[in-house]
Parts: sequence; C-alpha cells; structure tokens
Amino acid sequence: RGLYHWVAGRLRRWMGPRAATALGWVAVVVVTWLVVSGLLLNGLAALADRGFSVRNSTTAEGVEQPTSPLRSGGPGSLVSWESLGRQGQTITGTGPSAAEIAAFTGSSAKAPIRAYAGTVSAEDVEQRAKLAVADLERAGGFDRGYLLVATTTGSGWLDSGATDSFEYLTGGDSAIVAMQYSYLPSWISYLVDQKKAREAGRQLFDAVYDRWSKLPPAHRPRLFAFGLSLGSFGGETAFSGEHDLRNRTAGALFAGPPN
Repeated sequence: RGLYHWVAGRLRRWMGPRAATALGWVAVVVVTWLVVSGLLLNGLAALADRGFSVRNSTTAEGVEQPTSPLRSGGPGSLVSWESLGRQGQTITGTGPSAAEIAAFTGSSAKAPIRAYAGTVSAEDVEQRAKLAVADLERAGGFDRGYLLVATTTGSGWLDSGATDSFEYLTGGDSAIVAMQYSYLPSWISYLVDQKKAREAGRQLFDAVYDRWSKLPPAHRPRLFAFGLSLGSFGGETAFSGEHDLRNRTAGALFAGPPN
C-alpha cells in the first residue's frame, strides 16, 4: 500500500487522479510479481554474473602459472591455466614451497599438491568435480598422507591462511582439491543462488570420497573437509549430520557459516 500511494502520488503530477490510481496499481502488481516469481532477482543475478565474469578472466598481480606438475594449470595438468579463473590461478599459483615448509618445521618436507577446476574447465558442476578429482589423482594426491576437500566461496576463493596452514602442519605431505561454481561474490551468491554452493560442495566431496573409498584402507590418506563462510554453507551439504561427518572424515573445519 505504501508503494502504491508513493507511485500514485508521483504520477498525479503528470496525469489525472483516475489514471494515476490505475497505473499505480498496475505498476505495483507488476513489480511485486517480478520479485515473487524471481524473474527480477534472476535477471539482476545474471547481469552481475556477466559483469564479474570479466574479472574472472584476469590474473591477479604477482600470480604466475606454476611450473610444477603438482599444481593444476602446470605441466601435464588436465586443467588448462586459462580455465582456472582468477581465484583458481591464485590458489594453484601461490602457496608455500617444500623449502619454506622445511624451514618452518625444521625437518624435511614435500611440495604440496593443489588441484582445482574453474567454471569453464567443464560443462557442469558434476563434470567439473570429476575433472578436479582426475587432476588430483594425476598429480598423486591420493598417495599423500593428508587430503583436504575445500569448498570455495562464490567466486572460487579460498582463504590462504587455511590452505597454507594445512600444508605447513602436514609437512607438505598433503593435497588440496577445490573447484569454482560461480563468478559472484559470496554475499550475492548467497542471496540469489544458494543452490550452486550446495551442489558444488556435495558433488566435489562425493567425487573425492568415491575414489578415496576404493583404495585399500592402509593406503588411504587422512581425509579432511574445509569451508569458510559460503564455503562452509556448501561444504556441510555433503553430510547428513555430525555422525556422517565423523564417519567419513578424519576431521573438518567449517568457519563462519551464513546464518
């Protein structure tokens, strides 16, 4: 009613009261229908998605293509460097080296493995998850002592404080696998398209777990799950509850899930 009175009041400046009343009701009904049906939000989300996709095609300053076959986008990778997107390139193109980990721990260390698939690396989320796991396996991720399934935020971002810490704590005997599911920042993605986060979290963990569970128990890496903010919202979807989480992982860190 408030919107109607405001619109009608504005229209009366240019037309008669009857016309303003009729047109005011029509305008409010149309806008309400667009909001309730989701067409308006979907249209705005699609527009924002196209806008942020331009940024996704650029590489962050200081990030270079990896020269190690242990990283997606590097030599022999099943995922091209260009398809990783801005955040994927940052994840695979940065991180501690074996020498840096050894200097920190005071003992020998391995070079960590990082596998990633971007939104344009495969046609849909299921194929993207399979591709990320295939590249993880190619790099030897299932032969490491510790394996982390990380669910990203909307734009494909992971907190380097978490990923780097995992690699330092494990002496580099680790592998991290993740994938992108949107171009949008988390707050927009959470408002207009929560389904993508849920689907990505479930598909990636299930793809990893399917391959992991087929290994001999004595040769399986310790399996962990991680998600921050919208990544937590998506990562939790892979589990039916705390008992399922405990049964299928060696540990998990879900921080700051949206309320």
